[in-house]
Amino acid sequence: MSVFAGVYARLDDTSVLQSASRDIRSILGSGAGGQLHEYRDASFYLAKLDLGAFPDSGWYAGSGEVIAAAGNPFFAGHARSLPRADALRGFAHEEGGKGEALLRGSRGSFSFCRYEPGPKQLTLGTDRLGVRPIYVYASPGIVVFATALHILESIAAVPRQLSVRGVIELAVFECTLSTRTAFAGIERLHAAELLHFDQTLASRTRYWRWDMVPTAQQDTTDIAKQAHEQFMEAVAMRLGASQEARSFLSGGLDARCVIAALRSMGVNVDSYTFADPGTQDRVFAAEFAAAAGLRHHQHAMPEGKPDWSGMISAATALAVPGRAANAARRVWSGDGGSVGIGHVQVTPGIIAHMRRGNTDAACRLFLRQEQKRIPQRLFVSSMIGKGEDLLVEGMEQELERVPQAEPGRRFHLFLLLNDQRNHLWRHFEGLLQHRIELVTPFFDSDFLATVITANIDDCLGHNFYYSWMGFFDAVVRTVPWQAYPGHLPCPISVESRLRHQWDASHARARNRNARWKILRRGAGVVLGRRFPNDILRRSAMAGAVLATGLGIRDYEYALHTGILVKDYWQRSGGSVATE
Repeated sequence: MSVFAGVYARLDDTSVLQSASRDIRSILGSGAGGQLHEYRDASFYLAKLDLGAFPDSGWYAGSGEVIAAAGNPFFAGHARSLPRADALRGFAHEEGGKGEALLRGSRGSFSFCRYEPGPKQLTLGTDRLGVRPIYVYASPGIVVFATALHILESIAAVPRQLSVRGVIELAVFECTLSTRTAFAGIERLHAAELLHFDQTLASRTRYWRWDMVPTAQQDTTDIAKQAHEQFMEAVAMRLGASQEARSFLSGGLDARCVIAALRSMGVNVDSYTFADPGTQDRVFAAEFAAAAGLRHHQHAMPEGKPDWSGMISAATALAVPGRAANAARRVWSGDGGSVGIGHVQVTPGIIAHMRRGNTDAACRLFLRQEQKRIPQRLFVSSMIGKGEDLLVEGMEQELERVPQAEPGRRFHLFLLLNDQRNHLWRHFEGLLQHRIELVTPFFDSDFLATVITANIDDCLGHNFYYSWMGFFDAVVRTVPWQAYPGHLPCPISVESRLRHQWDASHARARNRNARWKILRRGAGVVLGRRFPNDILRRSAMAGAVLATGLGIRDYEYALHTGILVKDYWQRSGGSVATE
């Protein structure tokens, strides 16, 4: 597990370089128990903090360049236990192309920085899906970058201005689209993207195109078999020589399949479930753990939005007596399975619109079916005149990034390259606190590249997933699992008394205290002395608080949006960008 940040003074402004490097060092140098690597010259400073999740540092400093990597690239053709340092050495010495051939064959989730002091050239890059973030602020005089947004926020040389569009997308989609962030002028690199800087020029390239992966002519079962082989390779690469693993486990299929792969390799697994009694999540997880021979740990689900990384950090620390509280831990996860191979959120109606060339209708249908909307009356009219059109515009711009894919598959790629690319952004923001390195084989690039060769009509509703799951050991299918509404049902009978995660009445009951919390925060925004009057209407925010609190109508989504706007507005010092 690692975090890095750096600054490039393109005009050799030593005062800016020194100021920014001090800020970076004060953040990363405070990481007790970690190893801090540093490099500096007259124009550049780079710091990387390693907390021990990997056996080596992911740091290479040769005579002609320095490279830092967060995560592991897993370059194609390399032994599964190849140290990251050796992989980076090979990356540095690849003939021609600045390592792009190796990047095109990479399978892991990673971001990297590469600096060549001779020509004073800086390259920043992301993995093929862009899961491991890197944030950048660039001006003619300075480039500042980091693997967590909060680090850039803490650097005085980086100006902060609120991006209203970015915050709205964050409230609606729980992530920003494209390269946007909540701050104008700070961007997050896209999937398979490289940013190049020297003292005068800046450019961006893509070393991989997901829309150039063709639909295969094979039978779906053959593709599912190939995808299973790729998945097993992905697990083996990430496992290395270890014979012990810790993993999330719910009542669904994703983590179950990860664990089944690990168990087939003879790995001893500790599984962790966070769920309420009487739920499918808790009961089915325990039944599978018993069938698979796992050391199982059950924990209560806290109220409100769960902090999965914080929860697993506390649980695994308790389960490993004598281990230092600040030691990094690797935890396996099923993140990426539901969208990547289960194709949730992609429906026949959306595909039909896409194939008719009506992307506008496809986007609006998606917003309706996922109940994603802007509380337009909350905003000053001059600030957000477009309403839903603003969301559709952003979605269509991202669909235009993948023009060569089959029309139905284009929408799935939109979800992969936005929702899934940003799926773990909160986890990466909190690395210095929870110190958990998630191991996510569903985000393996070769595995996903195989999945998307299947005809998307054969993938909807978990159809392809069930075919793929048939190649795992039988233990995967011996106990019931929690199936998505509208998708293929679980063929094993499920007790009706067990609540599933989409049970609205159960969700309302368990989140009652969480609702009072958001009401209190919303009231605090309304009554606060400082209010973003140039963005929000205080009267509308007050009305949402009253209507929700009195049970007249549920405006929690509007309260959430207002609270988020106020938070980022304060973090921007009240400065709002003109967009």
